[in-house]
Amino acid sequence: MHAEQNIEELVRDVLHAKDTFVREGAAQSLGRIGDPRAVAPLSAALRDGNWQVRWQAAEALGIISDMKAAIPLIGALNDREQRVRQSAAASLRALGEPAISALIEALKNYDWNIRYEAAHVLRSAGERAIAPLIHALKSDEWSVRRDAADGLGKIGDRMPCRILFKRCTMLIGSSDGR
Repeated sequence: MHAEQNIEELVRDVLHAKDTFVREGAAQSLGRIGDPRAVAPLSAALRDGNWQVRWQAAEALGIISDMKAAIPLIGALNDREQRVRQSAAASLRALGEPAISALIEALKNYDWNIRYEAAHVLRSAGERAIAPLIHALKSDEWSVRRDAADGLGKIGDRMPCRILFKRCTMLIGSSDGR
């Protein structure tokens, strides 16, 4: 019963405590405990006004490794704070294969920042990411194209390399110069 009460108190703290340090510490503790019931409140904490709380929430979600965190973590890939984005990406990688589907969907997001971060994370996803990364080569955002090309190169399959070569040849002389 004591552990149950402790989790409930931490959930309340991560969501409602006025003190930033209390919210940050509650997120960190919930990650250490690793209880999947903490996924929803930690996902909500990814929208906290303080970047350190969001960072600890992203870290904790990676430790818990529950697929319910995939969509909120993809949203955190667009956080204004780099450490939060990096922790969200690492947490998505920790989710493994099931998160790849969510990342592939994120390549279709209207926000180029989310497409960029998804392409960045998918660089290490292996063969399943080939077709979506090839499609990302057509993005209107140069950084998405760059990370898609980088990911295809890291996968090392010859078929994407031929497509990359063709796409690069088409882009030579493009107006953005990238």
